[in-house]
Amino acid sequence: MNIKKPFVIFDMDSVDINKRDSKPKLKKIKTVNNDIGPNASINQIFRIEVDLPENIKNIPSLRCEVNDSFLKIFEEVLGYFEIDLRKVYEDTDKQLKYSEEMLSLLIDSEKKSSLYF
Repeated sequence: MNIKKPFVIFDMDSVDINKRDSKPKLKKIKTVNNDIGPNASINQIFRIEVDLPENIKNIPSLRCEVNDSFLKIFEEVLGYFEIDLRKVYEDTDKQLKYSEEMLSLLIDSEKKSSLYF
């Protein structure tokens, strides 16, 4: 397969649980790739706030599609992948709790050492 100009499409509707009419639909976000070839870097950051379920067991995965384009006319789907947002949430939560514990230990040790001076 000869890859020309790959890009990724993030299906934001796959994670947004808020279906109120007052809020615009998120639909899909398409990355822009300025590199060419099979090892092109797609370095982009985007931030979108979505409503996720309160129960973490119900957090969905973010569906993504990898495409290739040629001359902005021809598009071909190369594959699909999912980002497990529940795992991302759980890993982040674990890291935050660990950081809080370390900070608390540091503060306690500083308090104890200041008592001796």
